Amino acid sequence: MPQAQTTPNQEPQAGWTRLIDLKRLNPPPAGTFVSADGRELAVFALPDPHGIVVIDNACPHAHGNLSGGTLEGTVVECPWHQWRFDLSRGVCLHSDAIRVRKYATRVRDGALFVRLADRKKGSGVFVLEKQDRETDQDGERGQVD
Repeated sequence: MPQAQTTPNQEPQAGWTRLIDLKRLNPPPAGTFVSADGRELAVFALPDPHGIVVIDNACPHAHGNLSGGTLEGTVVECPWHQWRFDLSRGVCLHSDAIRVRKYATRVRDGALFVRLADRKKGSGVFVLEKQDRETDQDGERGQVD
């Protein structure tokens, strides 16, 4: 099982939390478990053009450890009961009504930042509104999932 990483650092720009240095991510097909601001997260490096995806670590079925799941392309399989999720869309392959919460991400200076403040409370699903899609100060488009 991947080792947990805990990082409370905040990027100077409001709303973005420094999650982990990119060099500390487990290479695909493994995920990386990270704890930040009291949340357990799973981080996956997906094939281009999807980039890095951050989701809640708990499978919505029985709270299995998704970071310990098997990744094939953009699909992760929960190690407990084999529920499969397309991380590019955040949906379960068994039913589009079942989703995993995804977070907006940004890579900067060799580190992964996540926007934890954008999480919609009570829905069980993270949805990023159009106006929240951002561009870095360098003019680079941040990854938005």
